[in-house]
Amino acid sequence: MNIGDALDIARLLKQAYDLYKACKAAPEEIRLAADYVHTMTLVLESVKSDLVTNKASFMHQKTALAKAKQQKLAQLIKRCQASVTQQERVLKKFQRFKADGGLGAYNKWKWSTSGKKEIADAKSELVLSSNLLNIFISTETVNILYKIEAYIEVMMPKIAALDLFPNDPRGQLTSTTPRPRSDSNVKVTIILSLVIARLKRTLDEYRWKQARKNKKLRPGPRRPQAVTRVNSGLVPNKNRDSLVQSYASQIVIPSNQPPGRSIPPRTPSPDFYLIDDTNNTTDPIPRPIRRTSSIQRITRRINARTVQPRTVREHFECWKVGVPELAIGLKVPPKYLHQRRGQAQLRKMAEVFNEASKYDKRALNEKSVSVKHLLKHKNKDEKKGKRWYLAGGRLIARDVGNSGFLIVEKSLVILVRR
Repeated sequence: MNIGDALDIARLLKQAYDLYKACKAAPEEIRLAADYVHTMTLVLESVKSDLVTNKASFMHQKTALAKAKQQKLAQLIKRCQASVTQQERVLKKFQRFKADGGLGAYNKWKWSTSGKKEIADAKSELVLSSNLLNIFISTETVNILYKIEAYIEVMMPKIAALDLFPNDPRGQLTSTTPRPRSDSNVKVTIILSLVIARLKRTLDEYRWKQARKNKKLRPGPRRPQAVTRVNSGLVPNKNRDSLVQSYASQIVIPSNQPPGRSIPPRTPSPDFYLIDDTNNTTDPIPRPIRRTSSIQRITRRINARTVQPRTVREHFECWKVGVPELAIGLKVPPKYLHQRRGQAQLRKMAEVFNEASKYDKRALNEKSVSVKHLLKHKNKDEKKGKRWYLAGGRLIARDVGNSGFLIVEKSLVILVRR
């Protein structure tokens, strides 16, 4: 491994951290890009911890395969650096417009065609470069993005089921009962603690997956076994741990969605009705009663949720597609590589790609070669009566190789099944 490679990653991490902090104080269209910078920073920390500082990784080997992987990683790092620099230019334009002509000049540029194109291209390049780097390191180490997103997707419906039985403020507060906080984050804390605990367990299993408990020795000679338990070289990374926690918080509570203020429980005014026992003309004393029981109130809430119309279930998948073609005109079967990500993240990625495709003539559509091959491949194997459609995509590059004899069109395609 070259010292320059480690310095490039460290320099890019510093640049990404600074950009993330600066985007937080920018308008909404730039502030949304901070989430994608956050994702890239988490992937870069995984590269630094699991590959660069890991003595057992290919970065410290001198074989031909290791050198090829090092060159591929260097290309992906350069692409990430170019996307971060592109987003920095958008941020500097906002700062320059704000200093010269105020927010009015920036809003005029933002709503122009060139402004929309530049903002959309910057976000799409951030998403594309971070996903390509994540696909590469997923073959060498743990896909940390998918682990976090998958655990949260499993836990969120279970935690949301607790909302069927909310604390009813009527009759709950007494003189000895403490008043709860108005903005309680108990739900978020539970989700994050479960996600972090599960992620740590997964990392421990990955590091020591070859470890086995001692078994009773059988009489006679033992079967010779290969020695497979070796040091993985992985070390704890505090920066990545903090990024994992903040990334999980970002998924549970998106940065572009302001947190809602919950209504604190309070003692309501009781319901009254008049009871005239004495048959006199004077006003009787009102007496409080309870109109409905607790079980009826809970039943109505459950029934109200069950009668709601079911929404259309959608399932997203992300694929890296390579369509090779020989220079003499012969066709070669395409190659597909599946990237595992969370459903909510794939939906956002598709929206970013679709927004950028409005201003790009080379944007992917259902008539593109890579999309046609992938849709044909997926719909052929689909047996549930549903169909796959294009949700979004982005052309990566047309790789001609060193000889120019084989041309490969590489694309990142997101499909949706309805």
